[in-house]
Amino acid sequence: MHLNVNTPPFQSFFITRLLEGMKGKDKERIERGELESDQIIDYKIEDDNGLIQKIIVNNYRDKERLNEIINTASWVFARMLE
Repeated sequence: MHLNVNTPPFQSFFITRLLEGMKGKDKERIERGELESDQIIDYKIEDDNGLIQKIIVNNYRDKERLNEIINTASWVFARMLE
């Protein structure tokens, strides 16, 4: 399966809305003193000429977040293949 990082809704939904949204919430929790700065969610998208090779997500911290990331990725990949 070959999926391009520029194929919607990967960037607009998966990256911007989901992962960056989670990062924003983590930053708010850091400001309120509820979370340490080294606990913020972080991710890296590895691609080869635009084709997604690997998605690495660190510090998702709990099973709920992991499930949300996996479920959203599944939905996004299905839309990308259409």
